[in-house]
Formats: sequence, structure tokens, C-alpha cells
Amino acid sequence: MAHNADNNVMEPAITDLNLKNLLLKLPGSYKNATKHFIQFLDQNNVMISSKGLKAYIDYLNNPKSNYSSNTRNLYIAALKNRMRFLFRLTPSYFEQRELERLRELLSTLKYEKIIIEDRPAALKIGEIKRLLEKAPQWLCLMIRFLLMTGTSVSEMLKIQYLDIKQDKKITHITIKGKKERKVIIDTPFMYTIAHFFNGNIFLFENKNQSPYRREMVSMSIIRLGKKVLHRHISAQTFRYTFAELLVRKTGKIKGVSEYLGHASSQRLIDMYIEQELTPSDLDIVKL
Repeated sequence: MAHNADNNVMEPAITDLNLKNLLLKLPGSYKNATKHFIQFLDQNNVMISSKGLKAYIDYLNNPKSNYSSNTRNLYIAALKNRMRFLFRLTPSYFEQRELERLRELLSTLKYEKIIIEDRPAALKIGEIKRLLEKAPQWLCLMIRFLLMTGTSVSEMLKIQYLDIKQDKKITHITIKGKKERKVIIDTPFMYTIAHFFNGNIFLFENKNQSPYRREMVSMSIIRLGKKVLHRHISAQTFRYTFAELLVRKTGKIKGVSEYLGHASSQRLIDMYIEQELTPSDLDIVKL
């Protein structure tokens, strides 16, 4: 208990749980990123402290975590924003030396530069076939789903049967990410997935009746790419491929962008679409 000298009343002491709940209730657009931070602390049995913050930063910086530059930058921005709120709302919780350590750790966090030219190239049809031929069946089905829907691994693994509506030919799936949207796949393929994974709650459910871990799926894709294609690919490569093929087929950049759940179509233009003209593209101007 903390003592209030002004009214001689004992105030409840702030606990680590109070701080975590406070962070989760803060307004703004970082709710999911904040949950990610809190879940990491709880899973590793550490508090909101310099020790916990350093462990989280080390985790984000570890290449094995396999976060894209955009995702890592989002988590960094959320962490800096939420900790600043915390310092302002609970000024007496941290001792001065601990506060200095926390601020020093936050100052070391640097955003990762995103170089558009280095984005993963879209896969060719032949490469896709080779990957599917060599992948174990569970991974083959996931890769096919990613290529057919343009979803991310995280979005895919969160799909529950409650999110699915189907008829004889087309299955509609509600994707509950930052921007809720619907994707479609053909119903026979949906039956194939459901029969293989045999889940009770999640579409892609493991034998423990839990969704597959994102990190495990992502690393399996990376290893498969190195083994079969002898180059680095990631789950995001399938999203790039879906976007580029669909834009080339339809020419509907805005429609594809909305289908992928982007806030604006500019991101699709900058990150996914190959803009260089090929010799065959220029055939049209021959006289």
C-alpha cells in the first residue's frame, strides 16, 4: 500500500498486473501489438521492467523470430508509444534508476529500413509446383491456401469454423485482422483441408486441438524454399505472388488492395507490383 500524505489515506499499490491491464486499455491503433508484448511477458514469466523489456527487444531482433520489417517496425512503434504513456500515467511506479534503464533501452530501438527493391520476387508457376511436390501434406495444403487467398500466416491460422460460410461451389471466409474482410476458396478444396486437419474449432488445427504456431509454419516455409529453390522465400512471398498475379490478370489494383486488407492501394503499388516494363510489354508501340 502507498501512503498519501495529503489526506492520510492508504492507496492501493500499483502491481505489474495493473500496468499490463492499463496498457491493454490505452486508446489508439496499437491494441494487437500491445497484446503481443503482454503475451510475450506472460509466456516468459517476466514483468514490465528493464529485464522484461530487454528480453522482448532481444526477441524482436532475433532473426529466428522471422518478422517482416513492417511487422517489427509496428511492434517497435507500439512499444515506444505505450511505454511513454506508462511513464506519464504512473510516474511513481518505477524507481529513478529503473526508469533510466527503461528509457535507455527504448532509445536503442531503431526502425528497420524497408528497401522496396529488395522485396521478394513473386514465384513462377514452375517454382510453385516444385514446392508443392516436395512439401509434406500439411504444409502443402497451407501453401495452397496462402496462394489462393493472399492471406498472411497469422490470418490463416486464426480462422475458425465460425468464420466460414459455404455453398456447393464457393466458400466464404471472414478474415479478422486489422481490417476485417472476406476471402473465397472453392468448396472442394475447403473440404480437403477440413478432412485432413480434422479440427474442432480452428480450420488449421493440430493434434492438441490448438492452431499451429506461426513461427513453426514460417520456418518450415523458409527451409522448404532453401531446399527446393535454393533461395530465401517466406510466407510473405506467397502473398506477393497472389497480389502480382491477380493484378496482372485483372488490372484492378484498388480491388486487389481491398481484398488483401490494405488501408490504401498505394501500399500494393509500392510493395507488391513489378513496375518495370518488359520487351513484350513494349510490343504494343511498334509501328
